[in-house]
Amino acid sequence: MPNRTLVTSVVIALIISIGLFCIGYFTGNGFYKSRMNDRYVTVKGLSERDVSADLAIWNIKLVSTGDDLTAVQDKIEKDKQHLLTFLNDNEIANTAIEEGQFNVVDLMAERYRTEQTKQNRYIINYNVTVRSNEVAKIGKVAAKTGELLKQGLVLTDNVGPTYVFTKLNDIKPAMIAEATKSARISAEQFALDSGSKVGSIRRASQGIFSISAKNSSITNNDQQQYADPMNPMNNEALQVDKKIRVVSTIDYYLVK
Repeated sequence: MPNRTLVTSVVIALIISIGLFCIGYFTGNGFYKSRMNDRYVTVKGLSERDVSADLAIWNIKLVSTGDDLTAVQDKIEKDKQHLLTFLNDNEIANTAIEEGQFNVVDLMAERYRTEQTKQNRYIINYNVTVRSNEVAKIGKVAAKTGELLKQGLVLTDNVGPTYVFTKLNDIKPAMIAEATKSARISAEQFALDSGSKVGSIRRASQGIFSISAKNSSITNNDQQQYADPMNPMNNEALQVDKKIRVVSTIDYYLVK
């Protein structure tokens, strides 16, 4: 009987020991894994592309003023015909020209008019928009607007054509892949210096694609605050050659 009790006590003690060992093992192993999950590095990857605009948009605004409405109307109508002839003579197709509407302003009808409004009482504006994929041609024609001024046409807000790159979606996948590859190279260097290896991605942020003038260090987001719109070197929209940039931020796990 005593021997049976002794055996039972030994078995119970053995079971308890095994249980404690298992608890310790799994607790320690789980703690180790949780600590490993805390080990990661945050890196950034950059991708840049130099591109050229494939669409030119040229808004041309004519204005005529005077205190005789009929005379002002006749003047703006003649100016319109001169402008359309100028565009056609420079081989800009009618299909690329979008004619706008006449906009008449009577200063005497304004609420806060002054005595001076009796002179040049009427203002008539007329807009023409040129849209073309022949970017180089539009740029050359826009440089000839001095010819219109010599004919007596008055152009307002004449900053010239704006240039658009319309194929951003075509190059996005390759740029994202390049930025991701660049980020992993940085992570691998960090892991090498710390005696670790790069594991899987913990978290990734693609970043925002920015477009700037090729020869400017100011991105389009910064231009909204700092760029001088009259300085074409800092205004991306006025430049044919552009730089597209994306920065991806990625967290990689580090493993032993």
